[in-house]
Amino acid sequence: MAKAKKVWNPQYNKVWVRTALQNALIKYEPYGLSGNSHKLITEVLACCDQKALEKEEHEKNIKND
Repeated sequence: MAKAKKVWNPQYNKVWVRTALQNALIKYEPYGLSGNSHKLITEVLACCDQKALEKEEHEKNIKND
Protein backbone atom coordinates (compact mmCIF):
# COMPACT_ATOMS: atom_id res chain seq x y z
CA MET A 1 0.00 0.00 0.00
CA ALA A 2 1.40 3.38 -0.99
CA LYS A 3 1.70 6.18 1.51
CA ALA A 4 0.03 9.50 0.86
CA LYS A 5 2.48 11.92 -0.68
CA LYS A 6 3.04 15.07 1.35
CA VAL A 7 2.16 18.16 -0.63
CA TRP A 8 4.03 21.38 0.00
CA ASN A 9 1.70 24.24 0.78
CA PRO A 10 3.08 27.42 -0.79
CA GLN A 11 0.73 29.67 1.19
CA TYR A 12 2.94 31.65 3.55
CA ASN A 13 3.57 35.24 4.52
CA LYS A 14 6.66 37.40 4.80
CA VAL A 15 6.77 37.23 8.59
CA TRP A 16 7.00 33.44 8.50
CA VAL A 17 9.74 33.55 5.86
CA ARG A 18 11.72 36.16 7.78
CA THR A 19 11.40 34.20 11.03
CA ALA A 20 12.46 30.96 9.37
CA LEU A 21 15.51 32.61 7.80
CA GLN A 22 16.51 34.28 11.06
CA ASN A 23 16.17 31.01 12.96
CA ALA A 24 18.25 29.14 10.38
CA LEU A 25 20.97 31.79 10.22
CA ILE A 26 21.22 32.31 13.98
CA LYS A 27 22.30 28.65 14.40
CA TYR A 28 25.56 29.42 12.61
CA GLU A 29 26.26 32.89 14.00
CA PRO A 30 27.02 32.76 17.72
CA TYR A 31 26.89 36.54 18.31
CA GLY A 32 23.61 37.29 16.59
CA LEU A 33 22.78 38.13 13.04
CA SER A 34 25.39 40.09 11.14
CA GLY A 35 24.80 42.83 8.62
CA ASN A 36 25.27 40.35 5.81
CA SER A 37 22.58 38.12 7.29
CA HIS A 38 20.12 41.01 7.32
CA LYS A 39 21.01 41.81 3.69
CA LEU A 40 20.47 38.17 2.74
CA ILE A 41 17.05 38.11 4.42
CA THR A 42 16.05 41.34 2.67
CA GLU A 43 17.18 39.96 -0.69
CA VAL A 44 15.27 36.70 -0.22
CA LEU A 45 12.11 38.58 0.75
CA ALA A 46 12.48 40.81 -2.32
CA CYS A 47 12.71 37.69 -4.50
CA CYS A 48 9.59 36.30 -2.85
CA ASP A 49 7.76 39.58 -3.54
CA GLN A 50 8.82 39.48 -7.18
CA LYS A 51 7.63 35.89 -7.61
CA ALA A 52 4.30 36.73 -5.94
CA LEU A 53 3.78 39.65 -8.33
CA GLU A 54 4.63 37.45 -11.32
CA LYS A 55 2.14 34.85 -10.10
CA GLU A 56 -0.61 37.47 -9.71
CA GLU A 57 0.03 38.83 -13.22
CA HIS A 58 -0.02 35.32 -14.65
CA GLU A 59 -3.32 34.55 -12.93
CA LYS A 60 -4.82 37.83 -14.21
CA ASN A 61 -3.70 36.99 -17.75
CA ILE A 62 -5.31 33.56 -17.53
CA LYS A 63 -8.61 35.06 -16.30
CA ASN A 64 -8.60 37.68 -19.07
CA ASP A 65 -8.06 35.11 -21.82
